[in-house]
Amino acid sequence: MAWWPGGWADGFKTCPDPGTDHQAMTATRTLVIAKAAEEHADAIAEFFRQVWNPEASGESVRAAWKRGATENLADPGVPAPTWIAIHERRVIGYVTTLPVRVWNGSGEVPTYWIKGLMVLPAFRGGPIGHGLLKAATRELSRAGGFAVAQPAQRLFTALGYQDLGVIPNWIFPLRTARLLRAIDLETVRGLSPRLAKLVRGLRVTRTTGLAGIVADTLVRSRSLLHQGSGGSISTGPYSHPDRAELDDFWALLKPTWPLGVVRDARYLMQRYDPATGKNLWIGAWKDARLAGLAILRRPGETEDPRLGGAKLTAVSEVLHLPHLRVAGAQVLAGVIATARQLGADALLASASAPALRGLLARQGFVSLAGNVHFLFRSSTGSPAAGKLDEWWLTRGDGGADDAF
Repeated sequence: MAWWPGGWADGFKTCPDPGTDHQAMTATRTLVIAKAAEEHADAIAEFFRQVWNPEASGESVRAAWKRGATENLADPGVPAPTWIAIHERRVIGYVTTLPVRVWNGSGEVPTYWIKGLMVLPAFRGGPIGHGLLKAATRELSRAGGFAVAQPAQRLFTALGYQDLGVIPNWIFPLRTARLLRAIDLETVRGLSPRLAKLVRGLRVTRTTGLAGIVADTLVRSRSLLHQGSGGSISTGPYSHPDRAELDDFWALLKPTWPLGVVRDARYLMQRYDPATGKNLWIGAWKDARLAGLAILRRPGETEDPRLGGAKLTAVSEVLHLPHLRVAGAQVLAGVIATARQLGADALLASASAPALRGLLARQGFVSLAGNVHFLFRSSTGSPAAGKLDEWWLTRGDGGADDAF
């Protein structure tokens, strides 16, 4: 209902019918909501095999927990808190968390993103999703969620989460003609009715090629116009990020940082590990000091039938020192050039902070209607939920750069 492995999902992901239903479960009164522990690993693996990974095993679940404990940014050494719904010794529902630390303007506080909320299809429509999220909410002092479907939004708000609104989306077309021909207008969200009507007209008149050339020229011209001169800024691939340099960069960034995940070396290297080959780092330096950073998701990692074969990739992260806006423009220019070299047809970005939205707009990114709501709850008041534009949220938060 909120996050699922692979990014933002609209509702639950389809999985095989387990052969029982929640009415039978209610009649036998054997439903248990429990915090996951090692003795549940085999049952959780069976659940994973039905919904996400047919290769899952008890051993792989235990290994993932062990790895997660070493990577826990909120509570080092402890696996990410996870809750399961058990019916007759069988896991029928699941929710986990992504531990992070949030900068609240004066310090760092442990926080958890709600992730992977899932219930087997035959048990939906009952209390299981609510029970899982309630158990997580009861224990977590601070938690955030990202939801598309209205039932998910209602579930979060019923449990005290504040809906801060929809995170804006942005697109930078690299090969507009290909996009116009390929994308399924009936299933892709974010297109205005007027734009969808225009695309249909171009298809009927077979003028998508000409329209694409014109659009690409206009977008590229706008991007070059606002890119500005790099001057003493040098930009290029950042293939081997230096942890000390990243921590120094964060130390300069955080005094003016809004609410958001701490982007220090530990977080960035863990979240966007360059060794995986999935993430391409681009840096900007002024006087040999890191002044800007962008991270591009390599295109073609996943196939989406809505795209009709078009290759889209995500701008997972964009950071720059506030007094050096040109550094942000330069790393975005590097991202655009790199994506074009990799054969991507368009770049996608998400941004909540006004400073980042303005940077994207100046570089030629086109605003799309958002569809993902950000919800937050804090029982301690630090940080309070605030307003959406007080948060620095990008497409990389929580793993949304894994999917279109």
